Amino acid sequence: MGLGITLMILLIVKDSAKTVLTRILDGIEPEKIDAMAASAASVSGVLKVNDVKARWFGHEVLADISITVNSNLSVKDAHQIAKNVIHRLQHDIDHLSTVQVHVDPVEEQGESFHHRESFHGYHGQDHDHGHNHHHHRVVRRHSRIHP
Repeated sequence: MGLGITLMILLIVKDSAKTVLTRILDGIEPEKIDAMAASAASVSGVLKVNDVKARWFGHEVLADISITVNSNLSVKDAHQIAKNVIHRLQHDIDHLSTVQVHVDPVEEQGESFHHRESFHGYHGQDHDHGHNHHHHRVVRRHSRIHP
């Protein structure tokens, strides 16, 4: 009997320790990432969810999402879709505080178009035109949106 209770306590401690360690390291449950992707994909105008990154920050979740939209949309229309994604996520995802939504056109969707090599025909050669780094990541930053 005592051995069974000890094993139960060890299993509970193991699960709790895993959760605490994940949170300490700012990790997040894969199910929450999947839920964010599904929520963003459900928004009208989103053709694809390319990437979802999120982490716990204290008792809040911070997220960075990349979506693909129709290339023929105006900046205003694409921005509205990004705002709609944020709104949907904040209704669907518990503890979500800050969401950054990056909008890609269909022809240049996904992470490969945001790496250093994709700019200026870069093929490994060093070049300098007035700046030392390439920080070409365009991200729309939004705080909590209320209807």
